[in-house]
Amino acid sequence: MTTTQLHVGAGGLDAVRAVMRLPRIPTWAAPEQRLQLVEEEAALRDDLAAYGYAYDAGDVDAVVAHFADDVVITNPRGRYAGSDLIRKNYAFLFQQWPRTRQIWANVAIRFARLDEAYRASYTYGLLTSPAKNFAAIGTDLHHLRKIDGRWKIVERWITDDVSHPIEPFGGPLEDTTKAP
Repeated sequence: MTTTQLHVGAGGLDAVRAVMRLPRIPTWAAPEQRLQLVEEEAALRDDLAAYGYAYDAGDVDAVVAHFADDVVITNPRGRYAGSDLIRKNYAFLFQQWPRTRQIWANVAIRFARLDEAYRASYTYGLLTSPAKNFAAIGTDLHHLRKIDGRWKIVERWITDDVSHPIEPFGGPLEDTTKAP
């Protein structure tokens, strides 16, 4: 079986475009592997949604469970390696931003091997705290491996391409005096 190698550099738009250029079903996949890859792609999409819901709930344990023990994350604040440091980073983020909503769009999943994949997307995050509120959009690239039957992020690159302040709305969305 031939495998697909991808060099993503520091992540970003060029890297997610490189993932998108890979074939959805690799040419090396045998007919019996094609259905397996479609099922794995669905699992990886569900996994991203589960990660987002755990993140927005501030569940450090559930978030860290998505990463390999030796994970490396590169983001605008630097490079973080190992699940212990990743755990501390997420605990810090959840303390700083008690209410968040994370949205991934343009999600592309491509396989290097049956147990190795890339998941590329745009990410849009709303982060609020008593002190400040802002939204950020960027790219999010995951290099994943299947470890002990579960997909785990082994390397991640996050960019912050556009950030802007937001003003939370504190009142009712509708005129409740006219509601049925």
